[in-house]
Amino acid sequence: MRNEKMEKNIAQEEVIRTVEGQLIVIACPGSGKTTTLVRRIHHMTTECQIDSGNILMITFTSAAAKEMKERYQKMYGKDEVTFCTIHALCLAILQKFRSFTNDSILSDARGFFYDALRGNKKINAGDKEEFIKGLQTDISVLKNSGFTMEEFSPTCCDDKVLFEELYQKYEEYKEQCNLIDFDDMLLQAYDCMKHDTGCLTWLREKYQYIQVDEYQDTNFLQRDIVYLLAGENGNLSVVGDDDQSIYGFRGARPEVMLKFQEQYPDAKLIRMNTNYRSCKGIITMADALIKNNQKRFAKKFLAFHQEEGTVEKIRKRTRQQELLAVVSKIKALIEQGTDPSEIAVLFRTNQQAEAVADLLMGQKIPFVSAEKIPSRYQHWMFEDIKSYQRLAKGENWTRKDLVRVLNHPQRFLSDYEYIRAGLDEKKMRSIAFTSNAVAWKRSKALDNVENFFYLLQKLKDVKPTDFLLYLRLYGRYMEYLKEYADFRNVDLQELLGIWKNYMDDAKEHDDWTAWGRYILQYNKALEAAQKNKSGVVLSTMHCSKGLEWKHVFIIDCVDEICPYIKAKDAAAIEEERRLFYVAMTRAKEYLYLYFYEENNGKRVKPSPFLPV
Repeated sequence: MRNEKMEKNIAQEEVIRTVEGQLIVIACPGSGKTTTLVRRIHHMTTECQIDSGNILMITFTSAAAKEMKERYQKMYGKDEVTFCTIHALCLAILQKFRSFTNDSILSDARGFFYDALRGNKKINAGDKEEFIKGLQTDISVLKNSGFTMEEFSPTCCDDKVLFEELYQKYEEYKEQCNLIDFDDMLLQAYDCMKHDTGCLTWLREKYQYIQVDEYQDTNFLQRDIVYLLAGENGNLSVVGDDDQSIYGFRGARPEVMLKFQEQYPDAKLIRMNTNYRSCKGIITMADALIKNNQKRFAKKFLAFHQEEGTVEKIRKRTRQQELLAVVSKIKALIEQGTDPSEIAVLFRTNQQAEAVADLLMGQKIPFVSAEKIPSRYQHWMFEDIKSYQRLAKGENWTRKDLVRVLNHPQRFLSDYEYIRAGLDEKKMRSIAFTSNAVAWKRSKALDNVENFFYLLQKLKDVKPTDFLLYLRLYGRYMEYLKEYADFRNVDLQELLGIWKNYMDDAKEHDDWTAWGRYILQYNKALEAAQKNKSGVVLSTMHCSKGLEWKHVFIIDCVDEICPYIKAKDAAAIEEERRLFYVAMTRAKEYLYLYFYEENNGKRVKPSPFLPV
């Protein structure tokens, strides 16, 4: 009977030696995929005598292309193999065949969208950056998916009219300025390949052997570019794992990989099923989870390491107790001699990171994060608080403060004349009276003006805890947060958690000066802590892909986080399950799954992804 080491070698060698025709490789986590791809290229240039300049290696990210190229050259020396992303390939096509330059590329459209949203009352001024990020992602997905506007549903907000309006303005702006963005780059390169026979002929002669990594993260447009480049009978190998397709929010579709053999019926399929990273018990749990997905290749997931390893489910009553337990366990591991860099804390969204970072700083445990950890004091909610405070004091306020909070919550005082009136209650009442012809609207506007100034009076010269209490009671701020969460499709509990942090911090400070000093020190400490060169790794599940640690803590394993609250249909739930699977398979020896029973006074359910 063959041992698993032999099975691994056989699978890898079969991939390496299958050079001609079409090949699809299903590579499970930790199966040695990257090394196999690098060795395959070397085999092609040496044993098969293929000109290295005829080989194209497409990767998912620029970092992956750079890392693979460096690994290849370190092992085998320099040659003419092309390592690049599909965007880099398409830019090269446009530069050669359509005279595009780097100046033709709109690399950052945020400035345009900030201008386009100026004066928009629906988008919180402090949340524009996050909204714009979501808007740009939606536009990218729309362009890459092949959907029409009628078929598409944006995720950045629930106002499709607003989305269509901004999309149209954006397209007109680019046309007027003769610019393209990264998605246009793919669309125009595909058009060039399809309609310029000279272009396609040159490309096919140049790239006679094509290898695509992370194929499970390919969208429909990228697939079409690859298929057109390879042709019906080209030498095309695609490598990936449908169970690790986790970028649906960017337009990636696992069915692209699942249907590869429909496009190429004679394609050879090789499974690299053996995991060389994790202990057997971790693999067994992860395999049991992912088998619940319906749309996937059937596969047998094997563990090379036969040690069971450790998988623990830890339940706590509250989230705070959960996080305290996590940090306490991490501290104990480090005291027992574990290298902090062999420990990772994984979470579903980056908003979950700060609470962990805060506790680690309190214990003087160093940590690192590939993503910037946002401070709660740089959140738009705290900008609202500061605006209310300046207006209540009547000092150092500007019209921007009034624009920010006058309709938070909605008071229907949207006419700019209200802003021009400033803090003159008499003028505002006059505007409310004269600008509303309908009696009930006039009465409502007058009431709202009166309530707004009553709120400012209550907020004036009170200590921070009372300020937040009055803002909640008299300012109906919780009502506003609910309205906002519904409009932006974000987790209300996440916003309430941030508010609770403000309340807890405010209780520690008797006046605004003391709280202000604390905030300044806290922000500086958080920023400085993120400059550590090594330490406990804090990472979203998405960013953890491709990495591994001896000890992995997955926190907040509760419903509406895992799976995330936005996951509404079966396809979205399957992607969330794949994401949890990716997180689980980062662990080499120890996997800790933490969950809690209540958050902000609300009962929560354990994640359905937790092992029974």
